Amino acid sequence: MNIKTKGIIKDATPEIKSCIRSIVTGGHEMVTSCIINANNLMGDIFTYDEFLTALSTILADVEIEKYWITRVDMRFDSYDREYYLRNAKLNRFLISMIAVTYNVKNRYRTVDLFSEQQLSVAIKTDEFEIENYDKERESAGCDRAKSRFELRSKRMRGKDIEQEFLVGWPRRWEKSLKNFSKVGERYNEELVRIYREGSTVFPKKFSNLTDFLLQYQNCIFTKEQMIDFLEMVGVKNPKIKYQNHKQRYGIELFNIDDVSAAIAEINRATRQYFGKSKVIQTERYKGMQGPCNKGENANLKMVQTHNMDVAA
Repeated sequence: MNIKTKGIIKDATPEIKSCIRSIVTGGHEMVTSCIINANNLMGDIFTYDEFLTALSTILADVEIEKYWITRVDMRFDSYDREYYLRNAKLNRFLISMIAVTYNVKNRYRTVDLFSEQQLSVAIKTDEFEIENYDKERESAGCDRAKSRFELRSKRMRGKDIEQEFLVGWPRRWEKSLKNFSKVGERYNEELVRIYREGSTVFPKKFSNLTDFLLQYQNCIFTKEQMIDFLEMVGVKNPKIKYQNHKQRYGIELFNIDDVSAAIAEINRATRQYFGKSKVIQTERYKGMQGPCNKGENANLKMVQTHNMDVAA
């Protein structure tokens, strides 16, 4: 997490030094901005109560009593080596739903220089960030986690951590799920443009429509999206073309139940982390919890993390 406090803090003891980094900024009064990683105190933390205990230890060591929170990250880890690639497309769709719903401009996908294998997908706004990345590649195998999905809340402005992750993020997911079909529409805008531009250039980027569909299959997420795309590029019988392509080549596609199950798992893991939170019992949160779905994302392990930039 990131916090700010007035004045200059005490130097951390050797036992605590790896848990906190700070920078002092001036102006009318001195303000210290701190990055705190409570996981560095005794290892990965799996419950909110453990996090609060570790945080208290760290703050007491540097004699911080009053502070305000500016950013908190939550990570969902998998220790399965195959998990990242197996779920990369579904997680990309989840992130794309948020990007479409909140009209996110800062969005990107990184790939390995030589193999073109996906390494991460992320979106960033002034209020929040989401990133799914290949943790094994990022850590060169040094971290126990193999895949990581992170929710990052910024500009907390005194918000309560439990309220933010138990209410704020489920609301974002709930709102985004209503735009399920708009994700395909947004991708199709780009796919149609790429297809039409690529059909008239030399050297050729693809030999025909089937070749294009194979190259860009990770940008096609639903049956309806694929049929709409085929119709938009002039295929006379798009439903038949879709059936023939799927039968001959195969393609991973999702429906709204698949996406709802993934969101329900994120919410379930979050509630598990916070335990018997009073926030969960509020009327505002009822109806957002969803069932505990044992779908593809059921092996997510959720841990609190604080891997953040220094806020000036």
